[in-house]
Amino acid sequence: MLQPSKTASCPGGVPNELYYLPHRFDSRDCGFQIEQTQLDAFPEAPLTRAPCGDANMQEYLDLTMQSNQLQKAEYWQSATELYLKLKEITQL
Repeated sequence: MLQPSKTASCPGGVPNELYYLPHRFDSRDCGFQIEQTQLDAFPEAPLTRAPCGDANMQEYLDLTMQSNQLQKAEYWQSATELYLKLKEITQL
């Protein structure tokens, strides 16, 4: 939830709702079309380091998640639950 701010030019609210339903917040859709060739001008930088700092450990945790049908977390609460679950499964 975004809190209203005296200095901000956008309304407070839930970010997804602000984006997908701008008319509900007296706002407008400011999106515009872009060609794929324009996007290709900015190649994605490769990930130089595994998210957990150890490529072997990251691969192990990814396989553990897959074999236990666990999903990547979207919010901090579910990330904490996932961390504890992986710690329990892997006995780390």
